[in-house]
Amino acid sequence: RSVLADKRIVIHAVGCMPDHVHVAASIPPALAVAEVARRWKGLSSRAVNERRRAVNYPESFNWQAEYGVHTFGKAALPKVVAYVQN
Repeated sequence: RSVLADKRIVIHAVGCMPDHVHVAASIPPALAVAEVARRWKGLSSRAVNERRRAVNYPESFNWQAEYGVHTFGKAALPKVVAYVQN
């Protein structure tokens, strides 16, 4: 969150599934969603791998190349956050 705060991105909710992650976020229209996804994936995989190395975990973590994006309006935000959290 702190790394992306300088871009005025607001993370509303994060939900971890066994094989993927859901994120509900507000991204300013001036930012390309593809660039935001690239940064999220790059920064998070680097953080996970640093923690793995600290405990001598032998395998590296990598995200798949693909991602999906759904847009929603302000009125739907509470329902989207509830979905991501549950």
